[in-house]
Amino acid sequence: QPLVRVGPLSSSRDFLDVRDICHGLALILESNHQGTYNVGSGVETNVGELLRIFLDSAGLRKNVQIESDAARIDPVPRHVANIGRLADKGFAPQYSLELSCQEMLAYWSRYVYGSA
Repeated sequence: QPLVRVGPLSSSRDFLDVRDICHGLALILESNHQGTYNVGSGVETNVGELLRIFLDSAGLRKNVQIESDAARIDPVPRHVANIGRLADKGFAPQYSLELSCQEMLAYWSRYVYGSA
């Protein structure tokens, strides 16, 4: 059975599709907004959940054994953006994390794995 060794899965991050990042940056630039803006999803996602999404998207969840190294400590266990200022300007992410993962895997399959 395939084995995936990982660090701590309890950490959380703010994951955002690069297309949404570009949209957020374009909104700031086009509107000539001043100040500091956080571009993110505003949603905290557990790294273990992200791994589950990737494995589900690849159809591998039932075929892979996950081994987590509990001894490793993440120095930043939580990281999520406060996107309130940007949301007030009309920003909202358009791409779900699930869709982003599915499209990343499709890209890899077609252009990376397929060309090898």
